[in-house]
Amino acid sequence: MIWSILLACAASAITITVGIDGDYSTINDALDVATDGDIVEIFPGTYTESITLNKAVTVTSPRGLGSVIIDASGITSQVLLLSDGLVQGLVIRDAGSIGASVQGTAVLAATEIFDPTGYGVYVPDGTPQVVEVAVYRATLAGFLVSGGEPTISRCIAVDSAWSGFYLQASGTYRSLLAIRGYYGFRTTAETALRNSIALSASSVGVNSEEGTRLTNMVLAYNPVAVNCHDNEASLVTSLLWDTDTTTSCSEDFTEDAIIGNPLFVDWREGEDPYQIDLRPSPASPLVDAGTGKDASDDSQADLGIFGGADDTWTDSDGDGYPILFDCNDSDPDIHADTIDIADGTDNDCDGDIDEDAPEDTSPPEDTSPPEDTSPPEDTSPPEDTSCPQDTSCPADTAPPRDTGEATVYVDLDGDGFSADEGDCQEHNLATYPGAPEIPDHADNDCDGLVDEGTWLGDDDGDGFSEQAGDCDDTDPLRYPGATEDSDGRDQDCDGRDPSNDTIDRDNDGVTVQDGDCDDTDPAVFPGAWDGIDGVDSDCDGITDGDELGQDLDADGISMLDGDCNDSDISIASTLPELADDFIDQDCDGVDLFDQDGDGDPAPASGGTDCDDLRADVYPGAQEQCDGLDNDCDSKVDEFCQGNNLDGPQAVPDQRIVTAWCNCGPPGSIPSTGGWLALVMGLASWSLRREGRNTAT
Repeated sequence: MIWSILLACAASAITITVGIDGDYSTINDALDVATDGDIVEIFPGTYTESITLNKAVTVTSPRGLGSVIIDASGITSQVLLLSDGLVQGLVIRDAGSIGASVQGTAVLAATEIFDPTGYGVYVPDGTPQVVEVAVYRATLAGFLVSGGEPTISRCIAVDSAWSGFYLQASGTYRSLLAIRGYYGFRTTAETALRNSIALSASSVGVNSEEGTRLTNMVLAYNPVAVNCHDNEASLVTSLLWDTDTTTSCSEDFTEDAIIGNPLFVDWREGEDPYQIDLRPSPASPLVDAGTGKDASDDSQADLGIFGGADDTWTDSDGDGYPILFDCNDSDPDIHADTIDIADGTDNDCDGDIDEDAPEDTSPPEDTSPPEDTSPPEDTSPPEDTSCPQDTSCPADTAPPRDTGEATVYVDLDGDGFSADEGDCQEHNLATYPGAPEIPDHADNDCDGLVDEGTWLGDDDGDGFSEQAGDCDDTDPLRYPGATEDSDGRDQDCDGRDPSNDTIDRDNDGVTVQDGDCDDTDPAVFPGAWDGIDGVDSDCDGITDGDELGQDLDADGISMLDGDCNDSDISIASTLPELADDFIDQDCDGVDLFDQDGDGDPAPASGGTDCDDLRADVYPGAQEQCDGLDNDCDSKVDEFCQGNNLDGPQAVPDQRIVTAWCNCGPPGSIPSTGGWLALVMGLASWSLRREGRNTAT
């Protein structure tokens, strides 16, 4: 009530600064005085505080992503608790159990969260927006949505131990990237995923436990592309690669799928987003293959995270590398495809500084005056070079006269060549005539060719580089998709030639023609035992399939039946959940945890707390006159004088209630008379107690 009066009388919005030279030294001090519409700008530096934002205030880093660090190593609960306003431009390191809890109408944007011990981003309710947020190495899930109807777009989850994105509620989910992890995406609600990518999950790219509509997806390098769990999941104009295996899906599930190498510009297993480029190359089957329109040029939508009709990634410096894929999105000379020059900066975003800069072996500069090597002055009379009479003069072949003025060439990048001497990139130390060609999408030797002789160049002109799958970049007849001949050579670069399919090269009794999926390994053939070794030993398209069906810990449930840890008998989908131990005993992807420490978790975690962010709110709590439903009975301040919610109420102690409760009309300020009555009542009680003690 008091806040509403202050906001109504507030002046126009202001900007409040935080930092050594700012208005306040801590973020929370600034937020305490900020009102709706204000902007809190955080100067570069490292801060060690959690942030709670429940008003329409913008919290931002004016220098861009990477300049403001939140060191959360001493914070055990959520680092950001947002129900309103906008927070952007933060890097959270060593996040606690939750990096950011986002609910209500809050917006979280342009933020990186590292090493949360539970979830990177948690959405329990409301209609919040989470845009361009990356979560690295979450112990459970990168993103958990347990309620509400959020919008989550242009986000990345890398190396999440359980699931990159765990979606338990419907919402708008698009342009999402999951790299590695047990699941790329796990959905337990009817929802839709659009223009998203799951790469290198250790189990399943998309685990759809309810009907999920997948549109313009790229699912590559996953043992199982999609597990439909016999529900109404659907796949529309999406690409599957390095496995087209689906589990418990309808017969026509992959009818609209594209089977082929996505041919990203630069994908390398094990690398983080700063070191890869998931845009489709010109020859990629992702280009113009999707449903809908591309936001950038209104063409047919591409498949994957950069081809959606609704999203365009932020690229503040215009270098072609969007935020979350660029370690400095405010400097166009810093990105993965540049050379690390000697300037004290990680120019190529690989975590190392100046590693490519050549060692300076030049001698120290000679500052002595130059030696005079000019010849002595000729004082003899000039030679008569005129032609004799009737004799023609020969052509003048003498060199031009030396005027004593030297031609000056400016070498801007110190590589020994100026632009006038043929340097085709005068701000790149690794580019000059005769430089070694390296795979960096640049013409290093200034010969007009890009990346020739490297794994990124197309040396034979067939449209494919080695990176794009060309198995012989000296032969224009050998490339992915070429026509295969039985001539002992692998024309289509699929690793085999039809003429060899009838030869049992590993002597396991089965040829490629008969179904051997690896004819170099005698332990791999149809019908072999498929143990947990990362190899599809029985050639059924499922890695470690037999082992997944076994009950290794003898708890009655196999991994295929829902045991998320088949080496621990205390973990299975049929077991009860234990609270606050960060172990998912019942394999539902959520551990019971009590955010406010009042002993009762939220319903999403199996409890009954109607507000798990306030320790004074839980079923059975004492109702207080504070505008809240403290005891979770759907009634607010029912025992306050003058608050007739359900007819006459019994007031336990009229004197105490009158003293500290604001029982006036909404918007009024508590009277000082109430406080005075409280003081007098307490004093009277103390005197009576003292009298009893004296009498004793």
